[in-house]
Amino acid sequence: MIDPLRSILAEIAAAPVVAALVGDRVRRFEPAPGDARGPGEWQPFVVLLRLDGTLELGRLPVQHVPIAARAYGRSDHEATTLAGAIADALHNVGPRGELYRTYTPSIGPSLRDPDTGQPYVEVLIESHARKE
Repeated sequence: MIDPLRSILAEIAAAPVVAALVGDRVRRFEPAPGDARGPGEWQPFVVLLRLDGTLELGRLPVQHVPIAARAYGRSDHEATTLAGAIADALHNVGPRGELYRTYTPSIGPSLRDPDTGQPYVEVLIESHARKE
């Protein structure tokens, strides 16, 4: 199975607004050491989480991989801005490399990380990618 998170991570990191806000702090699965800090020391970063996916029926070598992008900000406004930039970069984008198409059907409400209290907004990314 091909892991589309690598390509999606690169596309998110290359989006101009995302790059300006987070630099190279776009991660897979969990924050890197030093990303998540306590109140007053928050910094923006993004974490991608792979959700339950499916394989397409039939003979097509296609997998459906939903991904949650958690956009952490220093404020609710910054987290929402970051989430919007992620959605803009990936919504209804057609074939490229191993990705056939990506959509961003929803941007969630502003939430708080239970450990640090840092605001974040979750973006649902629907991706269709090559299976092998």
